[in-house]
Amino acid sequence: MQSEILAYGFSASQGILSRNLAGTSHEESLLVREGCINNVNWLAGHILATRGRLMALLNAGETLLTQEESAMYGRGSQPLQPGDPCVRLEKLVEGLQSSAAAILERLRAMQDADFEAALDPSNFPIKPEKATVGARVAFLLLHEGYHAGQIGTVRRLLGKPSGLGV
Repeated sequence: MQSEILAYGFSASQGILSRNLAGTSHEESLLVREGCINNVNWLAGHILATRGRLMALLNAGETLLTQEESAMYGRGSQPLQPGDPCVRLEKLVEGLQSSAAAILERLRAMQDADFEAALDPSNFPIKPEKATVGARVAFLLLHEGYHAGQIGTVRRLLGKPSGLGV
């Protein structure tokens, strides 16, 4: 049951990301709008870097960014500005699509007992009642949703219509 719920969450998140990133150029992804801390490129890269850690946790294949690339998008990294070294948006979008497929395949193959495996609670930014693989996956899904929403907001600030059609 956990498998179905978490797979649905990641499938929905990927759908939102795909729609919110559609029609955004690499150059637009680097624009910084007043009142925004991070641009679309950083947000998409941050989600992909986080998915790399999730893929490692789930044994769902190889991460799609190098360590150096992941560091550009890590928690606490500097906001990207036009002209800064970064990963092209097209590569990030491709990575988001392929990582979602790998994560979904692995989630759908997991059993409830797999989600109950204990983890070190210090690896959670917000301590869960029970530090398990399932709790970690659920937190990372929440984290992804938070940043996917930010991409939608920045998209609107760039003058683009909502990717969700509302």
